[in-house]
Amino acid sequence: MRWVILRFFLQCVLAIPAVLQADAKLYTEVGEILTLSPEEAAQEHPVELDATIIYFDHGTLVCFVHDGVNSIFLSNVDRAHAIAGLDVGDRIHLKGVTNRGDFLPSIYYRDLQKLDSPGPPPALAVNEKELMEPAADCKWVEFDAVMKSFYLFNDHGVVDLEVAGRTVTGMLAAQVGLSKPPPGLLERPLRVRCVAVCQFNDQRQMCGRTLYIPSLDCIIPKFPAIEMTDAPLVKCDSLLNAHSALGELIRVKGAVTYIQPGAGFWIYGDSTGLFVQAAAPEGLATGDEIEAVGYAAFAPFRPKLNGTLVTRTGRTLPVSAIPLDAPFNPSGPLHGSVVTLEAEYLGKSSRSEVGSLLCSAADRTFEVITPAQNLNTEPLEKGTRLKLTGIYGLKSTHPLGLSKQAEAFQIQLRGPADLTILSRPPWWSTRRAIWVIGAVLGLAALTAIWAVMMRAQVRKQSSIIAQQTVQQATLEERHRIARDLHDTLEQDLMGVSLLLDNAAAKLVSAPVSANGLLEIARRLLKRSREESRSTICDLRSVTLDQLGLPEAIREVLQPLADAAGMKLVCNFQEPWLQMPRQFENALFRVAREAASNAAHHSGGKTITVTLSTEADRVRLTIEDDGAGFERGVAHLSEASFGLQGMEERVNAIQGHLEIDSNTNTGTRITVTLRRTPKTS
Repeated sequence: MRWVILRFFLQCVLAIPAVLQADAKLYTEVGEILTLSPEEAAQEHPVELDATIIYFDHGTLVCFVHDGVNSIFLSNVDRAHAIAGLDVGDRIHLKGVTNRGDFLPSIYYRDLQKLDSPGPPPALAVNEKELMEPAADCKWVEFDAVMKSFYLFNDHGVVDLEVAGRTVTGMLAAQVGLSKPPPGLLERPLRVRCVAVCQFNDQRQMCGRTLYIPSLDCIIPKFPAIEMTDAPLVKCDSLLNAHSALGELIRVKGAVTYIQPGAGFWIYGDSTGLFVQAAAPEGLATGDEIEAVGYAAFAPFRPKLNGTLVTRTGRTLPVSAIPLDAPFNPSGPLHGSVVTLEAEYLGKSSRSEVGSLLCSAADRTFEVITPAQNLNTEPLEKGTRLKLTGIYGLKSTHPLGLSKQAEAFQIQLRGPADLTILSRPPWWSTRRAIWVIGAVLGLAALTAIWAVMMRAQVRKQSSIIAQQTVQQATLEERHRIARDLHDTLEQDLMGVSLLLDNAAAKLVSAPVSANGLLEIARRLLKRSREESRSTICDLRSVTLDQLGLPEAIREVLQPLADAAGMKLVCNFQEPWLQMPRQFENALFRVAREAASNAAHHSGGKTITVTLSTEADRVRLTIEDDGAGFERGVAHLSEASFGLQGMEERVNAIQGHLEIDSNTNTGTRITVTLRRTPKTS
């Protein structure tokens, strides 16, 4: 029972949209849809009606239909195939829904069926005011106008129509074969049938009026075609002079100088250039003489002719280019003429048009407009010398647009033959020089960076090598000290041991002899102590390495002098040039030994240390003002061991030791040695 109730409830819910759709109003007339507000039209009310297509663009699939009274816009990009096979004048049966549209409501069609092709319905005749009303949007209308210009845009013909003094733009639906202005329509009274379409913004406000014209058949001349003999012949340089009447039918004659596709052509006659806005006859070429009938019209710097009839005379005339000479100032008489000049290529123009070049001649920069086809297969480089031939045209930003107020000119090239390369710029240009200099500077910068990195690496490796050297030197020094301890301390201790053994044996039987042996043992022990202290000091070579010999002497001797209550005076020659390690080490130990003796035995007040260099020799002097001694007496005293050690160290470095001392006169010890050892 529960499942039955649930199924009934779901069926009711699914049936709601169908019920709502059945209750929705079905719209069968365009007029009813157009009265809906945007919010109401957006609710997609169903639509079903019969209508006739009044405008259809096969390129953009823009479509308007007419139900016999009103017209409306159709849309549905998802079902474009449904409308692609239809055309203007087809009567259809359509089904769809309402759409809010962008200005007025529209129909979003879902199904289209072609009924027959009765042709477009009669158009609503309107005047200029009614044509411009916002309410005229989408209406199928007709009115009187005069065609002022014609040009092509993306396979569409664009016309400017004058309606009661107001210019309105019309766009023809894309039409196969439409590549030039329609003949005989410019400046002619016409009857135009079209769909009036509003230009609008996002707030659904009208900003302008555009006319959608289904085809050229909807532009109908109101008078018979013009014959060539209907118009008097007028010189090209006499159009719209003080004695001319605007709107008068005239005829001109000249040689074709340039055919501008989709717009008209230039001619040269009566020593001046003239633009004829008209359809060019089939096969028209440069140099053909033509006659054109039409109406003179305003144009910048020189009047133009809105032609209605153009015929060839059968003659071919030479078209000579007028050479331009410096100074290249804007010239009114040359406007529209064929000119030639030499110039230098500067580069592409900043304008959006493809093929617009900048050139310079005699310090005058101007623009060169190129035709659609490529002028040259080779790319142009800045500085290339060119010979240019083309239509001369003035340019001005002045609001009055007078020839004498023109600031510049341009050259319109007509084809590949109008551009000739005279010379290429030299390969070694300023730009390439800048590139080369930049490359060299970049390489130099990279080299400098590499050099800095290499120097850093060398410093790092040098530091490692120095550390390894210090470590190796330390190891060698330790080995040397070990040898010294073995050769001196161990031997001295062995001697002391033997002396003590002998003294012990004679202590009872020969006390005097035993005392002598003990005295000698005491002296040997003192010497061993001094040797041990000297060896230990060798392990402190860091002070000598870090401070250098002068400062190391000062640092070691100052505590000795302070302990003895003596004054230390140091006379060191600056700057000190570093010597080999074994030299400095020997001098350091001699200075320490001599100062130590003075501090312990002299009883003086001052210790003076002098370190000087003479040519390739070094002199170290340590003197005191103490008691002094006799060398013969000192030979048996405790100091003799120190003096003997100093002699050994000085002899090891091939130096000379001099000791000058007498009782009560102080002591002077001088060491002299060469900076480099003697070679045998």
